[in-house]
Amino acid sequence: MSSNSTIQFTEAWRIQYNARFDLINQSLVSQTFSVYRDLHCWELSLNWTPNGYASGLYLKLNVKSPNLRDLKIEQRGGSFSRPSLFDR
Repeated sequence: MSSNSTIQFTEAWRIQYNARFDLINQSLVSQTFSVYRDLHCWELSLNWTPNGYASGLYLKLNVKSPNLRDLKIEQRGGSFSRPSLFDR
């Protein structure tokens, strides 16, 4: 089972929390905290997974234009290896 919560503070700021639960073993499998900031022509996202599969940190700053989608800065820490939660 999974649970998702999103708080949109302004048009530019969003915080999200995702959690996965194992109902059979009654345990938390993983959780992710995400912060998103719209910077007009750019986007900034930070995802932190403190435990579970792919734990670590993922920071991404990218241009919003589809024509320039390869123009980005990404930094990963820990074993975090999946794409940003806010990729479209």
